[in-house]
Amino acid sequence: NSNYWGARGHLLGHGNSIHNPKLSKHSKIIDVECWTLDEILEHYAPGQHIDFMDVDIESQEYNTMSTFPFKNHSIRLITVEVNHISQKKMQSVMEGGGFVQAPMFPIGGDTVWQNKSMLEPGKRYSKPPFKPMQ
Repeated sequence: NSNYWGARGHLLGHGNSIHNPKLSKHSKIIDVECWTLDEILEHYAPGQHIDFMDVDIESQEYNTMSTFPFKNHSIRLITVEVNHISQKKMQSVMEGGGFVQAPMFPIGGDTVWQNKSMLEPGKRYSKPPFKPMQ
């Protein structure tokens, strides 16, 4: 069923809770193996530079990014869905990880973050500092 998403080792109906009395008698907890974002990157892209990463994980963006070891990975741009969280909380996390919000964004419910170490010092950007793909 495409209406399910993984969270903390269990499958839950999107927007529902296993603790809802109306759902609990019809619900079944299924243990699944879960990996952190750090573990996924270490497994599938060890030591590789990542130009673009999109984080849209149904209300778990803050929990994921607030524990993400930014210093372990070279990432140029990250988009993060912020529909379900405080923009200020995510800003604190991303800036703490060495990212600044890209100008001329957000796009819909996503914010775009640029790695500060990959920007030219002292240069002000009015648009993202990369050339669009042709």
